[in-house]
Amino acid sequence: MVKVSCFFFPLGILLKALGAIPVYKNNKISLIDQMIVQFKKQDNYLLTIAPEGTRKKTKR
Repeated sequence: MVKVSCFFFPLGILLKALGAIPVYKNNKISLIDQMIVQFKKQDNYLLTIAPEGTRKKTKR
């Protein structure tokens, strides 16, 4: 799952080759519904979720 704005040339070719799926944030369909469509398209599916975080030092 990668936001659709990252699918520009040449990065888009690499992302698609690695199996990344574009996520449309401004679409009327929710993210969950977009993922359900993807899960139904394939028999085997691996979903990887990166941890949320920041690059700046924080106190907590």
